[in-house]
Amino acid sequence: MKQIGRGGSGLVFLAYHRNLRKYVVIKRVQSGLGNLETLRAETDILKKLRHTNIPNVYDFLVRDGEVFTVMDYIEGTSFEKLPAGGRRISEKSLTGMMTQLADVLSYLHKNKPPVIHSDIKPDNLILNREGLVCLIDFNISVSSNVASSLSGYSMHFASPEQWQRVMQMRTGNRKLPPLDARTDIYSTGALFYYLITGCYPDTRRPRIPGNTGFSANSAGNSAGGAFPASVLYQDMVSCGYSEAFCRIIARCLEQNRNLRYADGTRLRKALRHVRRQDRRFQRYILLRAGSWILTAALIGGGVWFLSKGLRQQTADNYVAAYQRFVTAQNSGEEQAVWDAGKEILNNSEYSQIRKERPQDQAQIQQCLGDYAYEQKSYETALEYYEKALETAKSAGLPTSRYYRDYAITLAMDEQPRKAQIILDEAKAAQGSDGNDAGSLDPNLKLVQAYILLQEDKAPDCIAEVKEILRTRSDADVKARACVLAADACGSLDKYGSSYYYGNSNDGALSNDGALNEEGSGAAEGKTDTVQLTEEERDRLHWLKRATEYSSEPKYQRLLAEEYWKRAGDSEKKSPEEQEEYAKQALACYERLAERPLARADDCINRAMILQNLNRFDESLNILKALESRWPEDFRIPMYMAFAYDAKGELGSASSCARKALEMYEKSGNTSMAYNEELEYLQQLK
Repeated sequence: MKQIGRGGSGLVFLAYHRNLRKYVVIKRVQSGLGNLETLRAETDILKKLRHTNIPNVYDFLVRDGEVFTVMDYIEGTSFEKLPAGGRRISEKSLTGMMTQLADVLSYLHKNKPPVIHSDIKPDNLILNREGLVCLIDFNISVSSNVASSLSGYSMHFASPEQWQRVMQMRTGNRKLPPLDARTDIYSTGALFYYLITGCYPDTRRPRIPGNTGFSANSAGNSAGGAFPASVLYQDMVSCGYSEAFCRIIARCLEQNRNLRYADGTRLRKALRHVRRQDRRFQRYILLRAGSWILTAALIGGGVWFLSKGLRQQTADNYVAAYQRFVTAQNSGEEQAVWDAGKEILNNSEYSQIRKERPQDQAQIQQCLGDYAYEQKSYETALEYYEKALETAKSAGLPTSRYYRDYAITLAMDEQPRKAQIILDEAKAAQGSDGNDAGSLDPNLKLVQAYILLQEDKAPDCIAEVKEILRTRSDADVKARACVLAADACGSLDKYGSSYYYGNSNDGALSNDGALNEEGSGAAEGKTDTVQLTEEERDRLHWLKRATEYSSEPKYQRLLAEEYWKRAGDSEKKSPEEQEEYAKQALACYERLAERPLARADDCINRAMILQNLNRFDESLNILKALESRWPEDFRIPMYMAFAYDAKGELGSASSCARKALEMYEKSGNTSMAYNEELEYLQQLK
């Protein structure tokens, strides 16, 4: 018998079992993982498991006060040794591996009581010689009736609720949130995000050998310290994988477990339909028109009320309600937008005003549809989008935007046939919007461009975007198109400098996947070529153009994130280039922070980049000013602690570290995005 490793729950030995005449793994379970009765009960459950992708558990032994389990030895390659990031694993292979894992989880979760593995990570998955994905290290698995005994977690791959359990147990709190199948779903998403991007989902950065646990490069996170699934989704798409596959992984990574797949069975079903999903319409999520439009409507509305002779009080109430709606939109507070919009639509006092002002009503209905869509409540989103479309049609208003969002949401709600009917209706009705019947409305062209990207025709997508930019579409549509082109740049590596496109159903690739060049068997029916300059193949180019077309802060954030990402690319960028990209990111965040309704994230990221540039005094001055604006945000004293530590002022660093930890505990935050920083704070205090 010899030691071959150390698992999450103890030492691992390889031994030869004489009776079974085969090699087995013996694991010595660490003390503190549960009482003897609990461990024996769980082992009895595991011994009954029989699945191709799970090693058989043979025995539970107690020798000299130490606990051992005996199970099959799986020979193969650990997922920890698989090449992560850089599209070094094909999507087909990843989908196959994830489907196998989902099948295992489906089996585990259907047991009575359900078996929750609770430690899915690269170390605990092996790809054997036959291509089977084997899930190992069940020693900290839990069943639903003993789930309260779990006290461990694996950094970067544990779910938010599992992290919360550990934090609460460390403080002596025994009112612990229960774990269920969705814990495994999150960890599965984290694992495949890591394999796609080479980064951890809680930091969006790769592992750094010898790192102390704090990274000054962790800017870019959302309010509350968690990276939204939508951000992680964009990370994966930018690596060149299909949006349908990335969307499944992103759903696994939702911080709110109610938004994840319920169990392995639901995840497996989604993966089996991934190819079909990738050919459906996809929603290109964007905010509505700029606040100046709403403000102008508000001012005009006040004049209109008086001219119609409505009671002054009713007019004043409506103006106040609409002002709350405008303010909420300007600040990006989605819940406030929802509340203010519902107040206007549901108040019978404003019924006559809504009839006379259909453009206001359609706009509010559309915004509420957007909010519901962002929450993945497609049924509710469809309700409001359909109402907005009907309001616009009845009033003779331009309809292309309403058709667009309604059709795409139908597709997302798995109603592709109805979505196609709506899109065809939109094309037929576009003349009512004042557009030339011979040319497609830019809003609908944007949808077509998005579909091209889903069909893995990135150059065609960019060509469509270039057409949109040549139209007389509004600036917001052009900015959206530029962001879409930026996303398409991640899929351009497999194409040459020119690319044929046209009416062929098979795109521009030959049967073996090679590009059809002019004069060498170009596909019949291709009538044009896409010529892309080096600049047009660069994601940064398109994000810069988006900010030129629109002053909306979301575009500035995308540009800042791209600069920051490049600033952290030590493999491809020289130190001088990294510093220059950091300065460009800083300039973007400075513009965002100087806005009247700036977000805490933008201001904190500005301070963080200053620390990265060794401008600690400037960073501290900004953070001190932020304390009064966001007194409950634990990140502010946390980053102050790091700045003081870098300056060698250990007393101030310790004081800020204690304050940050106290604020974090009071906040009830369940995110794992700052787990490394929090560990470092423990050292500083």
